[in-house]
Amino acid sequence: SGTPLSVRFMIDGDSIKPFGMQGRKKVSDLMTENNVPLIMKRHIPLLVKGDEILWIAGIRASSNFKVSNKSETFIRIQYLVK
Repeated sequence: SGTPLSVRFMIDGDSIKPFGMQGRKKVSDLMTENNVPLIMKRHIPLLVKGDEILWIAGIRASSNFKVSNKSETFIRIQYLVK
């Protein structure tokens, strides 16, 4: 659809349908499982389309936006940490 992609930071209660997992999971819980320090959680960028989180940068993508054999176009985004 024509909804633009944007980048924002975590808001309390954010959730994602993680690629490779069943159901939805809180973004904060995924960050904890990936050993992101509490002080850094609000500094990890989220790629969003409308209200849906597509990617927690460097951590997990959403299964709702995975590339498949039916995909006609895709973008590649790289997150570099200095």
